[in-house]
Amino acid sequence: VFLSGGIEKLRNAGFRWADGKSFRSYLIRHHLISGGNAALWLARRPGLCRFFSTCVLAWELTFWMAVLSPLAGTVWAVFGILFLVSTAILMRIHYWIYFGPLYFAFLTPWICAKS
Repeated sequence: VFLSGGIEKLRNAGFRWADGKSFRSYLIRHHLISGGNAALWLARRPGLCRFFSTCVLAWELTFWMAVLSPLAGTVWAVFGILFLVSTAILMRIHYWIYFGPLYFAFLTPWICAKS
């Protein structure tokens, strides 16, 4: 799902998506709809928006690498959980309800190794 999201961002805007402008517009839109002050706070910081846009795009496009090793899976899962929490806080989009339990799959190598 995340890889396809990154590919779709590239198809629509190319690497310009990482300049932070699209992310800022989403934040402002969600602030206007739901009144989220955290979204407005972040939207007023273009440098942070650029940083987070770049990180999200890189994370989405490289998510397939999570299957290469348990350590890689753990790293990508941590970023995934942070992504889901941040979208819930900033935009009141609660994908974590659907995708959150799937992250337990990344814990199975560690659980099985301790058994």
